[in-house]
Amino acid sequence: VLAASAPALADQTRHQEWWLDALDVPQAWHASRGAGVTVAVLSDGVDATQQDISRSVTVGPDLTGTTETATTYVGLQGTPIASLIAGRGHGARGRSGIVGVAPGARVLSIRVTLDPRDPALDSATTGAGLPTAIAAGIKYAVNHHATVIDLPLDPGQPNPAQVAALPIPPNRTTAPQLAGLTAAAGGSAAERQAI
Repeated sequence: VLAASAPALADQTRHQEWWLDALDVPQAWHASRGAGVTVAVLSDGVDATQQDISRSVTVGPDLTGTTETATTYVGLQGTPIASLIAGRGHGARGRSGIVGVAPGARVLSIRVTLDPRDPALDSATTGAGLPTAIAAGIKYAVNHHATVIDLPLDPGQPNPAQVAALPIPPNRTTAPQLAGLTAAAGGSAAERQAI
């Protein structure tokens, strides 16, 4: 019974990817599935071990100025983005998991932002450096033959739900990370020049 229901479960997962049909992606796959294309994902990193994208991710540099490599906050935004772009599914013939818009594409992960809940943002200096990191990430992506670049939103303007979830220590009235977020707001001339 369990084996018989597995394909149906995988089909359910695939059918829940409503955006594929809404964007006519299966029709576009007749022309291309992204083979030969490198998409740079500039974000908070990508977990290259995530099974739907593990065969398609190259991890580039961490330009955030932090020394984090594998904390709770690395890849929370970038991994889902990379999956939506180049997910290939997993399991028998890739029938389980996420299939992205361009499953034949490669992802180049470049860490240029931090999750709003990341304690590294306690420092306004770290936050202020993020626009420079984004500019350097754009240049790195171009120099490493990315033909598409997925840029992050303004790191100083995170999702309000994420800000509301920031922990506020008992001796403070605001979350310490707000200092770093505020310092990152608005972008920079370096970003505009890199673009």
